[in-house]
Amino acid sequence: MALNRSPTRDRLLQWGVITDGSCLLCNTSPESRSHLYFECSFSWTVWQDFHQRLQFTSPRTWEEVMEELMNFTGSRALKTLLMLTWQATIYVLWVERNCRLHRQVYRSANSLSTDIDRTIRRKIASIRQDAPQLSSDMLCQWFSANLS
Repeated sequence: MALNRSPTRDRLLQWGVITDGSCLLCNTSPESRSHLYFECSFSWTVWQDFHQRLQFTSPRTWEEVMEELMNFTGSRALKTLLMLTWQATIYVLWVERNCRLHRQVYRSANSLSTDIDRTIRRKIASIRQDAPQLSSDMLCQWFSANLS
C-alpha cells in the first residue's frame, strides 16, 4: 500500500483492464489509493469512529496521514494502538472493496468498525505474554477510548 502498487481502479483503468474507475465503496468518485482510504465518504465514516476513540485528527490524503503517523509523539501504547488501528482499518477496507468487486457482498460501515475492534482486541491479547505492560496499557487505552 505504501508504495502505491495496489491495483486500485484508477490504476486498472490506466492499464486498460477495466472501463469504469468508480470507487466501489461510495460510487461517487474515481477510486485511487487516497480516495479509497481517506477521501471516500464510506471509508471516512469508518475512520471517524476510531479517530474519535483515539482522539486523533487525521488529514484526508494518504501522504498527509503517513506524515502524521510518522511524527506522532504520544505514549508508546497509544502510538502502537494508533498504528494497529491504521493497519487493521486499511486491511478491512481493502477486503470490503474486494468483496464488493468479486462477490457482490456489501457490508455496512458499522459492521467493518466491529471487525476492526475485534481485530485490535485480539492483537492486544496476543502480545500479552511477550509484552505484558504494553498489552495492559494498550488494553486500558482501548477500553477507555470505547467508553468515551
